[in-house]
Amino acid sequence: MKKITLSLVILAFFGVAQAANIYVDTTLGGNITNGTYSAVNRNDSGSDGNAYTTIQAAISAASMGDVVLMRGGEYDCSLSGEDEISISGKDGNSWEEGHYFTLASYPGEWAILDGKRNTTNGVVLHGGFPAYGSDLNSHYWKFERFEVKGGGFTSGDSTCSGIWLNVGPFIFRYLYIHD
Repeated sequence: MKKITLSLVILAFFGVAQAANIYVDTTLGGNITNGTYSAVNRNDSGSDGNAYTTIQAAISAASMGDVVLMRGGEYDCSLSGEDEISISGKDGNSWEEGHYFTLASYPGEWAILDGKRNTTNGVVLHGGFPAYGSDLNSHYWKFERFEVKGGGFTSGDSTCSGIWLNVGPFIFRYLYIHD
């Protein structure tokens, strides 16, 4: 019985320990994928984890339980390569620690995702487009402490906004969504 309990404690510890902070920092010259990002120095002289120059690259590299922290400033989401940030197919499975994804501003900073009304479908952040045949909906995501603006367009009777998410569940905390 003691061996089983100890094994479960070890598994629980390592299951949660695998979750990581992944950083998005546009001041970098390139992605840092060897774990040497320094959040304080904003370069490759530390051990805080991996860092990417685009939000999409960080989300694509994230695993369940990871927290994607966007450094403060404005992210031009109308540029190719950053157009329509997608969380499609990135699924958590519960609200238990280590079993969901988080996208947030770095603590004490404020990230602004700006579509400049120039994204393909008028959406800055999306989690699947079932109307267009996508079955890559997303589950168990938390979004907190950032701004989304400049999404949206109107075409005939259709109007799209800055965020289009399907299925969920999702948690939204301290977001400012406008334009």
